[in-house]
Amino acid sequence: MEEKYCLEIPARISMNDYKKEEKLLNLLLYIIEEIRNIVKKEKKDLKMTDILTDKMTDKELQRLKILEVYFEKNNYIDNSEAQKILNVSDSTARRFLNKLLKNGILEAFGEKKGRKYRKK
Repeated sequence: MEEKYCLEIPARISMNDYKKEEKLLNLLLYIIEEIRNIVKKEKKDLKMTDILTDKMTDKELQRLKILEVYFEKNNYIDNSEAQKILNVSDSTARRFLNKLLKNGILEAFGEKKGRKYRKK
């Protein structure tokens, strides 16, 4: 059985006590927000390889590491650039980028030949 906690505020409370409780509540809200920010930052700091390693072949892992290095210096990549740095065909680059897109590693913007991918 799940316990539920409820902050009970007495019907009559002094202004001094009210201000103390308000300060405490604000402090707790601040701490919660800081924890959220830390968690969000840690998620961003995860390397791409940490997310998909069990779902990928050795070749794909090698390609992912190449992209990881590429994204350290670049904000986005397109299919033709992926072909060059990964030394693969157009269709292989497209399949690989789409796999990363599907798994939430990359996000796409632009359409058709102007489509580019950036790290989420």
